Amino acid sequence: MADESAAIPDPTLADVYNDPLLLEYFKKHIAKEFSSENINFVLAAKEVINRKATLSSDEYVESIQKIFKEYVLENSPQYINLPFQI
Repeated sequence: MADESAAIPDPTLADVYNDPLLLEYFKKHIAKEFSSENINFVLAAKEVINRKATLSSDEYVESIQKIFKEYVLENSPQYINLPFQI
């Protein structure tokens, strides 16, 4: 009997982000690994990028500032660990 799991390719990260079910499983997994802030940051940034055309320039700046305060500022609620060079 052939190994059926070999016939199913591993999803790429893009596949995961674009599939609601895979994304939900991934979010549950990373919550167990205590790294859910990373996916939350990417999803928040992706949402702003997707909505950019519908936002006024003030709304766009406000959205970016909100993400910065939530994820980038040291001691923020969902601080992500970025390299010093960024």
